[in-house]
Order: sequence, then C-alpha cells, then structure tokens
Amino acid sequence: MAIPRCAKLLLPAALALLASRADAGTVRMIGVQLAVDTAVYASSAAFARRLDEAVTAGLATLDRKPGEQIIVVLPEHIGTFLAFVGEDPKVLAAPSRAAVVAKAFLGNGALFRYHLASVLRSRSWKAFQTYYALTSLLRYKAAAMWKIYTETGSALAARHRVILVAGSISSPRPEEMDLPLAPVYGTSAVFGPDGSLLGIVRKLHPVMEETLFLTPAPAEELRPVETPAGRLGVLICSDSWYPDVYERLKDSDFLAAPSLGEGGLEVFGKTVKAFDGKSFEEGSGPGPTVRDTWFQNGLVGRIAATRARGGVQPFLTGRLWDMETGGPGVSLLRRGEEFKLTVVESIKGSDTFVTLSAPLRRARN
Repeated sequence: MAIPRCAKLLLPAALALLASRADAGTVRMIGVQLAVDTAVYASSAAFARRLDEAVTAGLATLDRKPGEQIIVVLPEHIGTFLAFVGEDPKVLAAPSRAAVVAKAFLGNGALFRYHLASVLRSRSWKAFQTYYALTSLLRYKAAAMWKIYTETGSALAARHRVILVAGSISSPRPEEMDLPLAPVYGTSAVFGPDGSLLGIVRKLHPVMEETLFLTPAPAEELRPVETPAGRLGVLICSDSWYPDVYERLKDSDFLAAPSLGEGGLEVFGKTVKAFDGKSFEEGSGPGPTVRDTWFQNGLVGRIAATRARGGVQPFLTGRLWDMETGGPGVSLLRRGEEFKLTVVESIKGSDTFVTLSAPLRRARN
C-alpha cells in the first residue's frame, strides 16, 4: 500500500519523537569492592596495575554488548593513601597509620619543615596530633597525589570505555594546592569513556575521625554529574546518611556511593545502642546491628527519595597498616515504587562486585 505524501513528510518527525521517548540500550553499573594492601601504594605503577586488574575482572563478569553504557564505581579513599607513594619501603612496613605518618616525617626534612610552618600558622594544640600531621602530608604531596589519581582514573576509563567514579582522594582543590593551610576535602572524580573529566564531587559530611583532616565541602556545590548514561549522583560514604544530600541529588538517574567501612564486616554485625545520624554507638545484647542501621539510614533506605533508577555502594576491602576495611556492598534497582536489593559481602584478599542493569534513557533537548 502506498504511503500518502503527507504521511511521508511527517514520518521522520514521528520517528524522531519515538526515538526520544524510547530506551536506547542499557546502563550497567558495577561497584568494585577493591582488595588492597600497602603494596598497592608502593608506586604509581603498582596503584594503576591493581585498579586495572580489578576493573578488568569486574567487567569480565558482564555480558557486555555494543551500545551499552557502563558505570564503574571504585571505593572511598583509594587515592588518599597515595600520600605514601615514593616513600622508603621501611615506611610502608610500619605497623600502624600513626607510625607510617611519623616515619614519613622522620625521613623527609622538607616535609618536617613544611609541617612546622603549618603548626606555627595554625597556633592550635591540635597541630601536634597525628591527624594534623596527616593533613600536612596531604597538603605537601597534594599535586603529586592528584596527578597520579587523575591520570590513572582517566587512563582506566578510556582503556575500558567506561564511565568511572574513581572512588575518592583526600585533596585540596587544584587551584588551592599552593596555599599554606589549604582545606583538604574528600574528593571524587568522574571520568567519561574517552578519559575526559566529567565532574568533581566533594564530601559534605565527613565522619568524626575524618573531621580531624577533612573539611566539609559547601553544600551548594553538590549536583549530579552529566554523563553519557544520564545524570549521576555521587554520595561519598557517610554522605549517604543525610537527607539533604538526596534532596540535592533527587533528579539523578543513577546513584554511586563509594565507601569505606573501618573495622570490616565484623563491625557491621555489632549491636547499635544509638545512632545520632553521624556515628554509631555500639551496644551489647539483642537489637539492631550496624548493618541494619546503615541500611535503614543510608542508600538502601533513602534512594526512594530520588528519581534514581538504581545505585551501587561498594566498600574498600583489605588491611592497610592497623586498619581493617570491608562491608556489605549493595546494588539497588527500581521496580516501580520498590527497589530490588542485592547484597554482596566483601571478602578479605579478593575483589568482589555489585552490579545492576537498567534501560538507558538519554536526555533530550
């Protein structure tokens, strides 16, 4: 049957309208629960190699098809420990975080003088605490750390053709790195499949221990990052506990929550006596666990306050000096008004992965 001329004229516009409303391909999210030890931070090459191994293994679990957009999410603080790259092996062999910071200072006269100048400027007794020394170390090495972190993230995203949420690093703003007392922020960089930097997200709500070396970022800076897979909201670990963060990210298509659970899975099984929205007070006997409270007050319990179609929360895994890390990684996929929850517990010494798959809806003008 012949198509009327008027219909022929309207056909391209109709097809374009249908295309604008249709899903185009698939978005896969994969949270990489990266297994680390101090050897990962022996050199920039060791760091890049460990990340590439983990991402390669994670992508191998997917049946990747042409046209799919892949969002890879790495854990919190993977870049923070770049502060020790280039140090003497004896420094990395220190038994604790306090000892490794002390050894780094003892072996570097320029760093010690830099810290002493910071102490004199701050005029605060807190300047003599280990965490203030860590802040000086992070400032002193900021440019070198940022270079390794961003170059590794960019190369990783481009090599695997993925959108990469590169965990996080503790860093001043690039334009403030030369300032004597520059604020240090929990910072996450997002890279596109071509390796380009799509956005930078800074942590609004550091936990109590982090406030000794991290500055809370201004809330007005937080917004979704525009990516080829849609709007991506990044909540760095404890930011996932706060309703104001979800309000600012409510129009996100997907949420990524790179995380670190100090104490490892053992901590998540402990009873919670109280939770004030900022920290857990451990109790004893029967009652809700840290895991229960984390799920209720974090991404699992709050994602429904947004329009997101899914989200993942991976945890750093392993042992770094005297710190054991791990946690119950999650993926959440919207099913109408509900979310399908998948939990993957971290395993010591092994990379594990939390994944989801959702239709891709590209934004249209």
